[in-house]
Amino acid sequence: MGLTLTLERKGNQGYTIAVGSAALPEIKIDIAALTPEQKANEHLGGRLLLCAAMACFTNTLAADLTQAGVQFKTINARAEIEKEKDSALRTHYSHVDLEVEVDAPEAQQEAFEGVRRGLMGGSLVTYSLEQGIEFDYDIKRGPSRPFDHGSAPEASPPPSPPEPVKSYRGGEGPLFLITAADASRLERLRLLAGEEGFNLLLASDGVYHARAGALERLKALGADKVFVQAEALAPRGLEPTPGVELVDYDRMASLVLEEAERVVVL
Repeated sequence: MGLTLTLERKGNQGYTIAVGSAALPEIKIDIAALTPEQKANEHLGGRLLLCAAMACFTNTLAADLTQAGVQFKTINARAEIEKEKDSALRTHYSHVDLEVEVDAPEAQQEAFEGVRRGLMGGSLVTYSLEQGIEFDYDIKRGPSRPFDHGSAPEASPPPSPPEPVKSYRGGEGPLFLITAADASRLERLRLLAGEEGFNLLLASDGVYHARAGALERLKALGADKVFVQAEALAPRGLEPTPGVELVDYDRMASLVLEEAERVVVL
């Protein structure tokens, strides 16, 4: 799903950004109200960039903690961005330090640690920034009219719970659980599985391994059934891949605790 935002600026007086979000319909910036000293230290673009990174990362973290059953109270985050000059002497943002603290019970440390490890690969926005985002520019001169941005979208109804897959009760071979996006997990999977058949459960950032075109590779490694955490897809901007079984948290718990004879966490 793509996103479109629009901006309308009135000379040097200020501008309005139509965000199109139900929670934040628009952002109004009153430039005329700022002193010259305030304008020189505003750096609003960098601040909004950090807002996007923190919002996406903590939203993904909260969703993953909830799915893991971690009963957290608060999440606090702090982001700091640095800039430098490149070889063409152009200044650009080059590094972000993101600190996150979660108030969660010590008794749930193991579940928290699993979520923490999975998010070390980043969220949709932070991972996209690390990979680099291409820009296409189209600048025209002429009468300028506000773009049509429409109205804020209505909140989507919660997805229906996936149909339980009653045919799986352990099957042949172990159930491998992957919660991180790095490719080394698949290499470890190949080494551990060997020639043995297995089933695969992708949760948290592990769902990145179920992107379009990836299922054939998983099958080639020997995967019989591939289960994917349904709730982890949307926060990462992913669509369900044909051929996988979408599962909710209760179904994941059943797979790990009841159905699989042996579980290997990668």
